[in-house]
Amino acid sequence: MPRRKETRRPLDKREKQICSRLREARERLNHSQEEVAAVLGIGRPKLAANEEKRAALKCETALRFCRYYMVSENWLALGIGNWRHYLTVERYLPPSPILLTARYSQVFDQFLIRNYEELAKRYSDRACLVLKEDDPPEILETVFNHMLPIWKNALSDKERAEFFDLLTKTAQKFMESLPTAAASAGEQPMKRFRGEIHTVEIQPKSSGVRNLT
Repeated sequence: MPRRKETRRPLDKREKQICSRLREARERLNHSQEEVAAVLGIGRPKLAANEEKRAALKCETALRFCRYYMVSENWLALGIGNWRHYLTVERYLPPSPILLTARYSQVFDQFLIRNYEELAKRYSDRACLVLKEDDPPEILETVFNHMLPIWKNALSDKERAEFFDLLTKTAQKFMESLPTAAASAGEQPMKRFRGEIHTVEIQPKSSGVRNLT
């Protein structure tokens, strides 16, 4: 007897909305499905199934997406607030492989929503990325890409040119210092970065902006 083909139950309204926001965020960040799938460690068909609302978004995939692209965990789950208000709420997730494979909506509602609300009060309009010792150096690119449009909007043409010139020189010196410093410490480069990185949502002002981080 031929095996019956399994049929998936249609997603409910909320799961579809989460999938829609996943796609919206990816498109707003101007990344292809192939690029994002590679970052998340999944195949493009799996990401497409999420975005096309054929499969519910799993917790592990959601948290990886939010972390790497600094997308608000709360916005992805509920569609509320600033979509870039990332707060590393995953730090409060109980260590359990079962939770990582569960639906993101269920895990967020049960374990993360209260912690996110508390973090939002603590950091106000700042995003917060908590670095891990096993983070690759590329994680700093995440912070830069998050801040770039804010810097562009906050600075005048003259300030922007001066700031990015200084930023380029500082970045070059920083990268040149990594091999020697890391080797002398006997550690990988990211081992020397610990704690939190805060960014600030800045509104353009006619008088100019000075506080950029």
